[in-house]
Amino acid sequence: MVVNGTNINFPDAEPFIDENSRTQVPIRFVGEAWVRM
Repeated sequence: MVVNGTNINFPDAEPFIDENSRTQVPIRFVGEAWVRM
């Protein structure tokens, strides 16, 4: 996953795309990535 041009890796989980094409991601890793930006 890419957030603001930064690649985010999920070491123990993968993003999930449901039947409506909505993506669910582990929020902890996204939040931590935003803090580091």
